[in-house]
Amino acid sequence: MSARVLTTSTTDDQPLLSQRHYQHTDRDSGNQMLCDKCPAGTYVSVHCSPTTVRECSPCPEGTFTRGENGVQQCHRCQAPCLVGFIEKVPCKATQDRVCTCPPNRFLSMDGRVECKPHSLCPPGTRVKKRGTETQDVLCKPCTKGTFSHVESSTMSCRNHTDCQALGMVLLTPGTRQTDNVCGPPSTTLSSVFLTTPLGPAQAVFVQESMISSISPSLNGPAHKASLAVISQNQLSIASIPLLFTEPPTAITLSRLFVLAGDRWPLSQLI
Repeated sequence: MSARVLTTSTTDDQPLLSQRHYQHTDRDSGNQMLCDKCPAGTYVSVHCSPTTVRECSPCPEGTFTRGENGVQQCHRCQAPCLVGFIEKVPCKATQDRVCTCPPNRFLSMDGRVECKPHSLCPPGTRVKKRGTETQDVLCKPCTKGTFSHVESSTMSCRNHTDCQALGMVLLTPGTRQTDNVCGPPSTTLSSVFLTTPLGPAQAVFVQESMISSISPSLNGPAHKASLAVISQNQLSIASIPLLFTEPPTAITLSRLFVLAGDRWPLSQLI
């Protein structure tokens, strides 16, 4: 059907107005006409009549119609994109121009229309929802056992390092901003025997452990040890705390002390 006159005598004979047709009043006859719509990208340049079909013409440059229509002129496209925006969809005969924000920015309506950079989630938080063209990034604190140490608009929190799984010990617990600090397990030199020509063998017991503090006179990490020397005639001659720049060894101890017979004067410290 290209054109049809709608009678006014009864509504029973009226055809249903489909989405592919539009209604128009003919100027010459005064009849209500049912005309075919024009396709997208065109407009109705001449309406149908009792003897002719409607005529369609292409939309001029800078105008458009999205779908089948009965309009007598095309819609004007949106103005060129403002500075700071990019053209996502160009103006064509079948579609309007669409402007949007560049990647990693979002449309802000706060005070004025502009594109703002996506926010960076601070250390100790994670990205709960990534930013889009119209919404900023949504941040959320890291949960227990996880951390983030940099600002980011994309990263999630990372699990704290499992020191035990690496065969190490936990020196400093991690926080929401920092990872666990792991270190080698503490060592114990049990019952090291020193033999010197100055006297019988002495049993030296050393209990050594890492400490996190740094001695003012030392440039590296410090090792704290307790030294007990037991002679043949006395249960304990001395128990003195020691401080080393590295784990003590039997050779190191032999250089520090001279063990002679059953006596151990402190003046013999080298």
